[in-house]
Amino acid sequence: MSSLHRRRSELTAEELEAKREYDRDKARERRKKKGEEINTRQRERYACNPEVREKKLEQNRKRYAENKEFREKQKAATDRRCKADPDHKEKHNEKSREYYARDREDVCSRRVVHRKRNKRMCVKYLGGKCMSCGESTIEVLQFHHREPSSKEYEVSTKMTAANLKISDIKDELDKCDLLCVNCHIMEHAMLACE
Repeated sequence: MSSLHRRRSELTAEELEAKREYDRDKARERRKKKGEEINTRQRERYACNPEVREKKLEQNRKRYAENKEFREKQKAATDRRCKADPDHKEKHNEKSREYYARDREDVCSRRVVHRKRNKRMCVKYLGGKCMSCGESTIEVLQFHHREPSSKEYEVSTKMTAANLKISDIKDELDKCDLLCVNCHIMEHAMLACE
């Protein structure tokens, strides 16, 4: 009889740990497969009916706004844990690093999707084309701050956020012009010459 089929009480510590790791891996695979199936169904439904997607996004925004008190309680609890255990933050960071190392491809692919969606949204907000030459290819468009001294942050740094809304970065976008790469380089070259 193999070690995995004996009673738990008969297993050695190493065998028990191996069984736990095996169970965790299987559970992780099941969750990932189920999540992929759900995501596929949702993508198909949203592709057929964009109103359904908008309605779902609106529900999520409403739920997020309503749960502000809950999020504040969670933050306070985290702060208490950090004060009680100075190593709590380091433990949390270690777990995050492990998750990223294990699911790096998945994390990176989600960031790419968020970046593309958010850039499309911001480009649309600023008119959808280069203010100088009229170029409309989204991959070559960049955000140029008219007054560099008023810049609080780079707009592009916010592009990987999962739930970014225009209202979150509207103030910073209003300080920007939309330029293609070539026009952006020329603009900075002219500013350097002045």
